[in-house]
Parts: sequence; C-alpha cells; structure tokens
Amino acid sequence: MGTAFRAMREMVRLVSGALAAGSVAGSVQYFCAVRVPACGASLGGGCGLTAAEFLLALHIGGTAGAMLGIPTGLVAWFVMLDRRATAREVRLLALGSIAAAGALGAVLAWLSVFFSPLAALMLAAFVRVRRANFSIAALRDGGRGL
Repeated sequence: MGTAFRAMREMVRLVSGALAAGSVAGSVQYFCAVRVPACGASLGGGCGLTAAEFLLALHIGGTAGAMLGIPTGLVAWFVMLDRRATAREVRLLALGSIAAAGALGAVLAWLSVFFSPLAALMLAAFVRVRRANFSIAALRDGGRGL
C-alpha cells in the first residue's frame, strides 16, 4: 500500500507540475511569438497591452504548452533525471523552460513550439551532467564538500 501510494503521489505531482509549467511556458511563448514580430517592445501606436492579448495567450499558448509539457516532463523526470531531483533543480528546470520558451517565441515565432520541448530536455540534461560533476568533485575532495 505504501509503495503504490508513493508512486501515485509522485505521478500526480509530476503531471500537475508539468501541466502548470507547460501552461505558463506556452502562454509566455505565444505572447512573445505574436507580440514581438508585430510590435516589438513598443507600447505606442496601437500596441498597448490588453487583457484580451493575455487571455488569448493563456488560452491558445497555455493549452498547447500543457499538452507538450506533460510528455516533456515525463521524459525529463524518468529518463534524464532518473526520478530524483532537488527542489532547486526542479525550479531551475521550470523557470529555465519558461525563459527559453519566451526567448524562442520572440526569435522563431510559431516554430518555437517544436524547439521549446527540446530546450527543456537540454536543460534537464544540463542538470544531470552538473549533478554528476559535483558528485565526482565531492568524491575527489574526500567528502569534505566543494
């Protein structure tokens, strides 16, 4: 009972976290992909920020981001991170994915939909390599820390 409950709790936390991060990343990505080519950073000349723009980004970009966020999160957690990561590493992945989605959206417009999950998986690989390098350094120091 305990193992099944822990596995179910892990899956619920993983899917809900991937859904939330994917939804926010998709919204930011859509907003940057639509707004930057049309208006740049300008707020004048009919390019003011409106609630309709934010709601459209949340609806369209958030839905697409959530649909892509769940499989990306599952691959990152089970394949790249081997089902273990600190809260700091998870924060790095979530915020890095959101920042990468916004940057890719501003540069690549709608093509960024295909590259944002790859950027998130590359961040997960970076976290894994970084963790391995710190472990090797700790062993080299004789366990005294870095």
